Amino acid sequence: MGNQIHVCIMNNIIPINSQIANLARDILDADDFAKPSLLLKLKEITSSQSQDQEITLIEIWRCRLPNAVIQALRLDFTKVSGMWLTACQLINTAVECCFFNPRYLQEIKKEYIPALIQESLNICRSIVKEYQTSSDMFKINLCANLSWIITSITTLMKSFVFVSVLVVASKHFLQFLMSEDDRISLLSLSLLKNIIETNSDVFYHAAESRMHNVADELAYKISSTKDKKVARMTVSILLNLLRLYSSLLDLFVTKRYRGFKMYLNKWKGNGFDENIEYIMGMLEEKAEKMKSSQRHHNAAIVIQSFYRGCKTRNKLKTATLAMSKFQQSYRKKIETKQTLDEKKRLDKVKKDHDERQRRKGFVKSKTKQLQSIEGIPAKTVDTFLDNLQQESARKIQASWSGWKTRKVMREIAPHLVKEKAAILLQRQIRRWLEKVRKVKQDARLDMIPDGLNDERRIELSNVLVNIREKFPKVDVSDEELIQGHLKANQMLNNHVIGLRSMRRRDDHRRALIGQLTIQSETLSRMPNLSSANEMTLEQLASRSTPVMVAARKQHVEFINDLKRPWWDRLSDESAVEDPNRPTVLGSHVIDYEKNF
Repeated sequence: MGNQIHVCIMNNIIPINSQIANLARDILDADDFAKPSLLLKLKEITSSQSQDQEITLIEIWRCRLPNAVIQALRLDFTKVSGMWLTACQLINTAVECCFFNPRYLQEIKKEYIPALIQESLNICRSIVKEYQTSSDMFKINLCANLSWIITSITTLMKSFVFVSVLVVASKHFLQFLMSEDDRISLLSLSLLKNIIETNSDVFYHAAESRMHNVADELAYKISSTKDKKVARMTVSILLNLLRLYSSLLDLFVTKRYRGFKMYLNKWKGNGFDENIEYIMGMLEEKAEKMKSSQRHHNAAIVIQSFYRGCKTRNKLKTATLAMSKFQQSYRKKIETKQTLDEKKRLDKVKKDHDERQRRKGFVKSKTKQLQSIEGIPAKTVDTFLDNLQQESARKIQASWSGWKTRKVMREIAPHLVKEKAAILLQRQIRRWLEKVRKVKQDARLDMIPDGLNDERRIELSNVLVNIREKFPKVDVSDEELIQGHLKANQMLNNHVIGLRSMRRRDDHRRALIGQLTIQSETLSRMPNLSSANEMTLEQLASRSTPVMVAARKQHVEFINDLKRPWWDRLSDESAVEDPNRPTVLGSHVIDYEKNF
């Protein structure tokens, strides 16, 4: 810390107040145990210039004097002049340095205040330790010092709420609270009371075990202390905690605090019966709720046990079925394995048998060859053997060539399939393109109008003359002339677009009329039914498949009608024949129209 003060002075960060500058230099040059006495002058500086207190505090912080105070609080005050009184004064001065200084507020919150709380509680622990071995007169002074430190911490907690969380989370606070002396207990309980009054949610921001430790210590003080003041304050603090934290009330109903009501009843008749009865009522009410919830819990356990039993039984059934299926599949697998083993054994036996037969045949062929050699002249034996070897070589080469060719064909078979498919696709595409080309060419030929003869030209000339006489020429504007040309062009386009379908319908109409004419002429030349012969039937017969199918269908229906009973045909005789019912000729006409 002395290095920081030295850096401030060397960088010409000289405050306006010369007292602060002189004090910083003295602290820099002084011994460690002499620094606390020098730092007490900060109290005089801050109190003497109350009008410019904010500026003074800023200058103090610029020289890092509050950090020097924290450093001084870590000393052994039994070797310092003024001992614990000096420590209390330094803590009070350090607390005052936390106010009216917004420039260093972030540093104060993050670094300065946590260190100050830690050192203050450490000094409290040291004072308590000194208290245990001191005389009665000196104990009073030590209690006054502790009270002063608690007041300073309370002042700091009122301005900075998070300080209460730091105090509760400190291990020195719990050691301070665990003191068994009545005076120290009153002071520690007063600090705890101030913490709860300042921040009622302090234990929500601390570990849950810390709240349990505080509750254990309060319960211990109620059971062990003999001082009424300590008991009164402990009961009051415990009541506030039970009101604020429902989880703590749940904890006091458990077996952990069995017999706690008996210790509470011990303090009845000492002036704070109302608080005791209120705590007893809260505990009894919570106990009743716990019993009710315990009954529900037991019922839930029974239901869950029944459910687990049912689920386990179902699992056992499923496991039994699964085991049976497993055994079945296992047996099937064993049978399959035995079948495969038997098949392998038979294959091996067959292979051995074939090998023996091959060898036997080889020996037989060699024997036969030798026998055949015995019957030929000796001079032709070499020629016979050469011919035999050449024939064997040709057979081997033919077999090898066939095997190699088959192997190559198996490799190139997919490529051949693709090539054949490509050829088919190209052939079909060429046919389709040729068909499209012919359709377009025929369409262009259909669009060509027929030639005009002289009579048609004269007729059209007369029509034009009549139109000109009927509609004489009038003067029109350019816009009207353009509109007329556009309208004529549109009408001509519409006519050309529908010309092919018009000609197709016209051809269809002509073909249908020609067919009907031929059929009517054929029917009119037919002889009577009595003079009909096979030639007549041949003339009336049709080679059209739709006509033959429809005629056969009508014939079958007619035969079926004849086979029906007479009473079933009465409704058909009275019914009017449907004019839309297709006949043989009608069905043929319909099929003919569909083709177009």
